[in-house]
This record gives sequence, structure tokens and C-alpha cells, in this order.
Amino acid sequence: MERGVLPVAHKATLSDYFMAIDKRLENLLEHQVSLLARIRDYTVRMIFPCMEYARYAVPDMFVIPDTGGRADATFIWWEDSMEAYALSEYERPGRDIFLSEDETGFVEIFGDTLRGEDYSRQRYYLLSSPHTPIKWQVAVHPFARAVSLWGQRRDMLMLHAAAVGWQGHGILFVGHGGTGKSTLAVSCLLDGFDFVSDDYCLMNETGAREVYPIYTNVSLNTDSLEKMPSFKPFEILPMQGEKRSFCISDGRIARALPVEAVVLPEVISSNKPCIERDLSTKALGQVVYSTVKQLGRWHDTEYIKKLSQRLLGLPIYRFSVTADLAADTGCLKKWMGEL
Repeated sequence: MERGVLPVAHKATLSDYFMAIDKRLENLLEHQVSLLARIRDYTVRMIFPCMEYARYAVPDMFVIPDTGGRADATFIWWEDSMEAYALSEYERPGRDIFLSEDETGFVEIFGDTLRGEDYSRQRYYLLSSPHTPIKWQVAVHPFARAVSLWGQRRDMLMLHAAAVGWQGHGILFVGHGGTGKSTLAVSCLLDGFDFVSDDYCLMNETGAREVYPIYTNVSLNTDSLEKMPSFKPFEILPMQGEKRSFCISDGRIARALPVEAVVLPEVISSNKPCIERDLSTKALGQVVYSTVKQLGRWHDTEYIKKLSQRLLGLPIYRFSVTADLAADTGCLKKWMGEL
């Protein structure tokens, strides 16, 4: 097949485009590996180009064997030349961003990557150029953008936030890198808290706010690891930069957690942790900003609006954390027990 896979028929739809991609994938994914993963009470099928990449998903998500049964959605990741997927019609909302959407599907081409969604068949496509060094993204967070699109169709919004609970009370830790969000979440895990995530989670869009886990891994930098000598999980893969990714047991992850507050951790020089109410909306803004940044959904104003509205009304607190992790989690237990 030469340049472009989109059929040239006058009334061609993006559904035809995805069918053409599937035809092309019959040859490209000759050695494909398929896995099933559990997300909330759904089962999704993940297709990888080879075992080299599929093996990272096994300790990274709630994976079960693929027995060939029905799945609620299918996520496909592969590598190929981007020229073969040129769209005949597109919008260009920004530099190196190309969009096409109709009643049957959605496609976004951003630089050397393609993300697509076939609405009727619930198939999600993630393509990258063989020359694009993004393997670590697949190893650490497979299909994060696609999962956010899929979740939204099932009334779930993805959040870039950590989530922990104590005695039935759940909170979100939010903040930019370096604020201690992951360190604090893992410290809570080690101290017996309910644990959902240190990075990404899904929140239901309606009803009482609950969050759900997606991954079974946590990510920590060297400084954080040195503070937690008792943390001895199985190491998966070095992450981009200084962080490393670790697998934790399924049994240590809560499958659902009610959320009652947003907490913004801040590292201080004092040896006494402190939690105080914050009447500003800075923390909520950080959740929205970091989420759309991580998912590449800057142009998706509907998603940004839904996420902002869902978080509004949650009380916000500032948590001054110290170098003493035991003191921090002890302070948090006492405070959450009084929520």
C-alpha cells in the first residue's frame, strides 16, 4: 500500500479509514501479542506488535490471559511509517497537530504519533514512527491517552493524581513533579492506607465521587527510595529521567475509593507536618493542567470543562510534608480520621 490508507471514495468515513488500517495491520502485526486487562469492572484487550513490549504490561496493569472472549474495547499499539497514514482531509489546530473527526471516529496525528478511535467498534489505535524513542511510555503507561478516551465514553474521567484512603475516607494528592506526591502516596501504602494510585486514576463522572486504579506500578526517584528502605518491590524498568518503575501486588490496591478532598503536598524544612484548608482553586487548576498536559488533550475543551466541573466542590488542603515520612503519614491518619 502506498502513501495513505484512507479510501478515496466520495463518501468515505473514518470507519473506512480504520478498516483499511486493520487490513494493513494483518501484515504488520504478524507476531502480535494480545493480553486482557481489567479496568474497574471492564475487560479490555491490548494488542502489542511483539512480546518485547507486551511483557512490560504484565506487571504494569491488572492483566489476565487472553482467552479470545469478548472485550469491552481493544487497544492496538504498533510502529510504522507515518507517511502511509496521511489524511486527505484534516484540521490543523496547532503546529504539527492534525485532526479529523466524523460521526464514526476520530484521528489525531501529532508529529510522529497517531491516535485514533473507532466509535462503533470500540477500537483505539496508537501508532508511532519506528524512529520515535517512546518505548518507555509504552512500558510505563500503555495507552494512557486511549484509555482516557475510552473511559470518558463510560462516564469516567482520567486524573493525573495520586489517590489514597484511610478508614473509608479518600483523598487526591496533586501537584507538579518534585512536590512529593508519589513519595507520600507510596509512604501511605507502606503504612497501611488504602491505595489506588501514585500517578493516574479514573474518576466516575456522575454520582458520588469515586476513583479507580488503572496500573499496578508506582514510580519513585532515588532520593525517595533511600527514605523507604522497607520498600522492596520487583523492579520493572528504568523510567525516563531519574525515576524508576516498580510493581506492587494486586492485593495491595483498592479497586474503588470514595474521594472527599484534594491535598496539595509541599515539602518544608520544618520537622512537624501540618495540614491547613486552602480556599483558593490552585490545586484544582493543577489537576486539570497536569492531566491535559500528560494526555495531550489541550484542544479538547469539552474534556477540560467536564474535569473542572467534576472537581469543583471538593475541599482543598495544603499539606506541609517533612523529611520524616512516618510523621507525615501519622499526621495524615489523624486528620483523615476526623474528616
